[in-house]
Amino acid sequence: MEIGPSWGAFAFLAKKAGFDVDVIEMDEKCCDFIQNKLGIKAIQSNDPIAVFKGISGYDVIALWQVIEHLSDPWETLKAAAEKLLPDGILVISAPNPASFQFRVLGRFWTHVDAPRHLALIPSALLIRRIHALGLKCVFLTTTDKGSLGWNSFGWAVSFNNFFRGRFVRYAARYAGRIFTKLLIPIERGGLRGSAYTAVFQKERGN
Repeated sequence: MEIGPSWGAFAFLAKKAGFDVDVIEMDEKCCDFIQNKLGIKAIQSNDPIAVFKGISGYDVIALWQVIEHLSDPWETLKAAAEKLLPDGILVISAPNPASFQFRVLGRFWTHVDAPRHLALIPSALLIRRIHALGLKCVFLTTTDKGSLGWNSFGWAVSFNNFFRGRFVRYAARYAGRIFTKLLIPIERGGLRGSAYTAVFQKERGN
């Protein structure tokens, strides 16, 4: 199960890898594309908690850059944990408020994106709350391929937001991508990347 798949890129790759995939997505057009073009069951809803009440368990539940959009992330994660089968995996990617970018850019950081982003959850807090649900953290990184992509995105878009004018904004975006290369030694160490990916496993008996 993937929550918030957008147009279904990850869901499609999971299907190609042999998984039986379902998704929960709020956008009608995305659901239509996923269902009819990708051949993946798409449940249209902006309330995954309610959806989970009426479905069976899963081996894997994934939320890629989704929890920051949820009005009640803790209840959603609780509902997801309850639907995980024994030894099941919960995968979460989210903006990292402990990142070097946030420390430097503050309120100008692109992930401070209210009202689209409702909460920026530190990985340490996420681990504590999910551990209380009977899941242990088995992997945490800011240097997986997806997270590294958010480093470049963060600098480029944040720099772009400082300026007006098409050419100047384009130049700022390009400068942000160059800046990313210069900061590789900093952002690839000590969980300082712009986004983190965490993997949790449900312990037997929970």
